[in-house]
Amino acid sequence: MKKIKIIIIILFVGTLFISCDCLVHIQGVVIDSKTRLPIDSVLVKENVSCDCSEREVIYTDSLGFFEYNSMVGGFCPKSSLSFDKEGYKKKTKKFKSYYRKDIVTVVLKRKKN
Repeated sequence: MKKIKIIIIILFVGTLFISCDCLVHIQGVVIDSKTRLPIDSVLVKENVSCDCSEREVIYTDSLGFFEYNSMVGGFCPKSSLSFDKEGYKKKTKKFKSYYRKDIVTVVLKRKKN
């Protein structure tokens, strides 16, 4: 009877770890480094090591705002987003926190002509 209880506990705890999902939620605004004004239509995408066709691609809105959401199975990986727009230097930003309530500010510099 004692062995059965131990086996049930091990299976229950193991199931909890296997079924863990990680919600990644990052929101922010992209601005110009000189004018400090928001930049619209900036391509925002997650940097991942696989060639995933289902990878979410989003753009900033007219106020430079973006909101990135992703569900990852298992343990939470570090998140890395890239920000790219013609005329600006591409920027990659790493995020340690997976669910951020604050709004992050991403500053892009213009390319030199």
